[in-house]
Amino acid sequence: MTPAVVDPQDVDAAWLTDALCSAGFAVTVMGFDVVPVGTGQVGETYRYTLRYADVPAAGAPASIIAKFHSSDAGSRAIARQLGLYRQEYMFYRELVQSAHVSAPHPYLVLNDTDERFVMLLEDMAPARPADHLTGITIEQARLALVEAAKLHASHWGDRSLEASAWLKSPDLAQGIASPADLAPFWPGFKDRYVGMIAPELLAVGDFFIAHGVAWSRPRSAPRSLTHNDFRPDNFLFATSAGGRPITIVDWQTLTFSWGVLDVAYLLGGSFEGEARREAEAALLPAYFDALTAAG
Repeated sequence: MTPAVVDPQDVDAAWLTDALCSAGFAVTVMGFDVVPVGTGQVGETYRYTLRYADVPAAGAPASIIAKFHSSDAGSRAIARQLGLYRQEYMFYRELVQSAHVSAPHPYLVLNDTDERFVMLLEDMAPARPADHLTGITIEQARLALVEAAKLHASHWGDRSLEASAWLKSPDLAQGIASPADLAPFWPGFKDRYVGMIAPELLAVGDFFIAHGVAWSRPRSAPRSLTHNDFRPDNFLFATSAGGRPITIVDWQTLTFSWGVLDVAYLLGGSFEGEARREAEAALLPAYFDALTAAG
């Protein structure tokens, strides 16, 4: 039987057994170890290392990643308002195969409202996430942009996606938080961080808020699936112990928008100054070649 959506503290061996059986594995979970994974802001993610009562069925995972709604009511409300949970669980339910991108395999996707869900995902260990603060290498960025090209090419100009009841097709290029959404928060942000942010940077923020609609004008290129949070923290890279070369995670901000925004977000947030100019010169042709190779 398909298990109910539960909070993380309510997961037990019986629930995991039902979940894995619903995913097609004839197993009985006898026990497990659990540790938190990642630092998600509106969700909670855990790794379950499983102990089976008998020799597990072929292909049954030794460990799984389970991603849940937040235990904080305020975070769940924000996720519902922005459609964050729905975007992610529907990506795994409907688009992960046709998106042609390296993402974890979903064993089971459950939801009972737009505020409560559970996903059981392939554990990508020993791959590890990169660090947005320290940045990534040119070669790691190349791996990421090749995956971006696969994602963007998969539904390039596919206007049928605009009829989706859950996938956003924003009018403006910035589809997650429009300039109008951001403007009311800017004065409070400045008050909170006064003295901590250089005045010239605050001036850039003032200019951006004043001219954000022009900056976010729609692009003329065909739309594609876009990740919209395409940064190192959401990339799992292979380690010396193994793992896929790269896996892309955290699909809560998926939209049908303009793929070049993912490219700009990665390059602009991962490199500084001259290093960014060098990265652009090396990586934009690689992205273009991968995009055209994917059709």
